[in-house]
Order: sequence, then structure tokens, then C-alpha cells
Amino acid sequence: MEQQQKTFEEIMREEFAQQDRANKRPTIITVMCVLRFTGLILVLIYALWLMQDPLIGQFAGQFTSNWYAYFMIVMAVANGIALMGIWQMKKWGAYSYIALLTFQLFFALIIGRLSAVAGIADFICVFITFFHLDKMR
Repeated sequence: MEQQQKTFEEIMREEFAQQDRANKRPTIITVMCVLRFTGLILVLIYALWLMQDPLIGQFAGQFTSNWYAYFMIVMAVANGIALMGIWQMKKWGAYSYIALLTFQLFFALIIGRLSAVAGIADFICVFITFFHLDKMR
């Protein structure tokens, strides 16, 4: 009986080890998530700073109002949640992150705040996420 239980335990360990190897997060996803989390922290700091004094946006060459700071905070939190899903290699994280980035790009285009650098960075992140979508569960 103990021999059968030991064999079952070994089988389960091998199964879990095989799943861990299959679901391991690629290095590029790790780098992307770390860089994006860092960017989200900077966006939150800027948005909170902007809420204190809306004239700060004028020094950056942009006229901003309070609603935009709130919008930045909401989008940063939503992107952070989606990035946590990508960090855990979950498909819902990838899909929600892609949807949020697409929404943000169209919104930035509509209000005239589209940045080429931000657009290229977002496109690279979407490409990386799509490329590794099959490894997510």
C-alpha cells in the first residue's frame, strides 16, 4: 500500500513539475511587466502631482484639467490589474491589457495627446503579449 502511495506521490510531483516548466513566464514578459509597472508608478505620481496643481501640465507643454488626472489614475490602476494577470500568465490579463491599450490609444488620438513613443511602446507590448498568448492559461 505504501509503495502505491509513494508511486502516486511521485507521479503527482512529476505532473506538477511538468506543468511548472510549461507555464514558466518567459523572460521578455518579466522585463515588459517590470518596465510597465515602473511606468505605472511614474504615471500615478505625475497624476497625483497634477491634481495638486493643474498648472504643472502647462510647464510640460500640455493644458490639463482635473478630469484628466483622474482618468490617468483609473487607467493606471486598470493597467496594473491587467499586468498582474500577465505576470501570472493568465489569458484574461493579456486580453484586458490589449483592450485597455487599444482604448487608451484611441482616446489619446481623440483628445490630441497621442505620443509616437508611447504608441510604439504600446505596440511592442501588444506584440509580445500576443506572441506569448499560447503559453498562458
